[in-house]
Amino acid sequence: QNNNDDDYDIRRASSRRPPPLSPARIEYDELLRQSRDLLDKFSSHDNATTSTTTTTLQLMDFDRVMTRLSRFHSTVDGANGSTEGTDMSASTAYGGYPDTSLKAEASDLCTTLLRALEDNYDRNHAAVRTGGGDDTDNTSMHHHHHRARRLVPNAASYNLALHALARSDKGGDVASEAVGVLTRMLDRCRRYRDAVNDDVRGDGDEVGRTTSSAMPPPPPSEPTIITYNSVLHAIARSGADDAGHLAEGAYAEMERWREECATHNGDREECSDDERRRRRRGHRYRGVLPNARTLACVIDAGAADSDAAGGKRSFAAERAQAVLDSAVEGRRAYVASR
Repeated sequence: QNNNDDDYDIRRASSRRPPPLSPARIEYDELLRQSRDLLDKFSSHDNATTSTTTTTLQLMDFDRVMTRLSRFHSTVDGANGSTEGTDMSASTAYGGYPDTSLKAEASDLCTTLLRALEDNYDRNHAAVRTGGGDDTDNTSMHHHHHRARRLVPNAASYNLALHALARSDKGGDVASEAVGVLTRMLDRCRRYRDAVNDDVRGDGDEVGRTTSSAMPPPPPSEPTIITYNSVLHAIARSGADDAGHLAEGAYAEMERWREECATHNGDREECSDDERRRRRRGHRYRGVLPNARTLACVIDAGAADSDAAGGKRSFAAERAQAVLDSAVEGRRAYVASR
């Protein structure tokens, strides 16, 4: 009898052990640790008085973690797919952890890292515009600020965050978040163009110089065709009620930015030669033309919009045709101008 009681106690104790962590949870926890480490180094830089931490940070450190976060959805989807047709899902196999929710958390982490890079750019850009940040006799501090100023997001940083967002399965909010990422990116480009470039073109200083003795941060990256397509893809996958209209708005912003660049660079025929030469001093943004995937994503978002509206077709077929006609028109105009 005592032996049976002992066996029962062992089984009961075993049932109280924490369930094993799933591979997705283990990978996410590691990515969380790496992300926090990067953010801690940024935080210590903000409060530092000596050159110790951020000088060891490079953009590739962020790229490495953000790339894994952008692909994390495949770990979760692969685990769920491997249990299809069985009586056990990937989450219940590992104690019921909701691994699918980790995709949203991974996307949020990726966005947090992007925002840290954006904040670093904004902080250093503001210091340059006010003439602060580098007026110091401390050579190591000068080097420290110089290295920190170069730690800014590039187009790939935005593309990785957008890819993670598109695959996050967070629902309709994904659409507005994707548009917000694009808006922030373009806003920084416009501020740089209007502030730094206008200084260069107005007073004849060297390219990249401002009224401060300090060098400005590098020009913020403009959206690439991958960026725009990633935004549109995220909108199309979001299931938002107004996905079609948001996609059309993002597409219109793509066209608007390209037109702004052409005007600002003096690429218009009505611009005089002297004015064109003046406008082409400093950094020039170009904008991009849509490709077949761009149009497919816009139309796909329109179809998703109709489905989300219960078949009410809030984004009518006529709008999809108008987008297609606009793209054909723009392409013809581009070819004719070459």
